[in-house]
Amino acid sequence: MTNERTAQSSPAQQDVLNVLEQLNRAHRAYDVALPSEKRLQIATTFHHLYMWLLQRHIPFRYDPSRHCYFLTESYVRQEVKSL
Repeated sequence: MTNERTAQSSPAQQDVLNVLEQLNRAHRAYDVALPSEKRLQIATTFHHLYMWLLQRHIPFRYDPSRHCYFLTESYVRQEVKSL
């Protein structure tokens, strides 16, 4: 998210990958044993990152077996076509 873009424009692939990495980091960091202020901070960060992806129509999903979010195949194919 170094170069903030509007919801109408298509974000750069590296921006999407960075946001996805941060989303996974926030997801892994959340722990109910943490103080409430820290949990709120992590949950807020997670929410902002999640919404950033949704608002830009980035297709992603959660894999419960791997406990992480990832881009769907349709997005990866779309990026390969644009190369």
